[in-house]
Amino acid sequence: EERKRDKFKKEREEMMGATEKLFRKKTGKGSKAVMAPSTQLTDSVSPAGVVKPMFDESWGPLIGTLSQVLECTEDERIIAACLNGFVYAVRVAAHSGMSLARDTFMNSLAKF
Repeated sequence: EERKRDKFKKEREEMMGATEKLFRKKTGKGSKAVMAPSTQLTDSVSPAGVVKPMFDESWGPLIGTLSQVLECTEDERIIAACLNGFVYAVRVAAHSGMSLARDTFMNSLAKF
């Protein structure tokens, strides 16, 4: 748990540093920011490293919300949106190696 917090803190600091660099790179003629090449920003922070901590904190409330809405609605568009939410949540959980979240989403979906 402590290791996860340290890793998250380090990644957050890297993201903040990259953002500060972008803000500091301004032209002298106006308020337009000069953007660094996108590879510099993507090399310093991996998307998977950012998504996993966020999903780890939000999957519980997400499954509750999707299940509740799916249970209470008759609207086909809302049902389709909830099912898509389940699909994407299972994909993120599987990609992040979060078997408990993946299995919980699958079991919840199977109950409908």
